[in-house]
Amino acid sequence: MVPTDDHEVNLFQPLIEITKRASELSKIGDPIYYTIVVTNTSSADTPNLIGTVDDPLIGFSAAVNLAPGASETFYPEYILMAGDPDPFVNVVTVTTNPEG
Repeated sequence: MVPTDDHEVNLFQPLIEITKRASELSKIGDPIYYTIVVTNTSSADTPNLIGTVDDPLIGFSAAVNLAPGASETFYPEYILMAGDPDPFVNVVTVTTNPEG
């Protein structure tokens, strides 16, 4: 008789959704108001996703700890300065890992 073994593994599906909105028109000295929403759209069996939200061009960084289905909203501001790129295009990055 040949020995056999059987095992199932349930793999969770981590996924983060990011939306970012900002003032559309600004001039030097004007504030740019941002709304950044980070949502954990992972499968229900995914552990919390823990990490950071970073927008280095405007000097914004924040920690996140999101359960599946949860979201967090941030409202950073930036004053447009002489020497800033025109157009002023910046990117927000979210880096997370499953808890544990």
